[in-house]
Amino acid sequence: MKPPMSVNTNSTTMEQNNEECYHIHGYYSCPYFRKSLMIGEAMKENLINTQIDVVTVDRDAWPNHLARMKTVVTGTADHVTCPLVFEGCNPGSWKHVGGSDEFKDRFMTKFSS
Repeated sequence: MKPPMSVNTNSTTMEQNNEECYHIHGYYSCPYFRKSLMIGEAMKENLINTQIDVVTVDRDAWPNHLARMKTVVTGTADHVTCPLVFEGCNPGSWKHVGGSDEFKDRFMTKFSS
């Protein structure tokens, strides 16, 4: 089964005309990753100027991918689960959001504003 969103395997700089950018990394067999994909779709549909970048890796590759992302995303030192969600439109500005629950909380806060 394919993810419901387009997949960007590079996670490079995204357009940023007053936009908020979120990145969802994980493996598709993880139900929390799929939940985050749905939250990302809801954000794109309901919030103006929001971009969602999705990176899907194989389950076996997840530990190495997570370790690599911890070296480039601020605040991820204690993150151990799938998915990894972070924000920022440029690699130098990436900041940890959390997993699917934190991402949902972020969406609910922004949507109710």
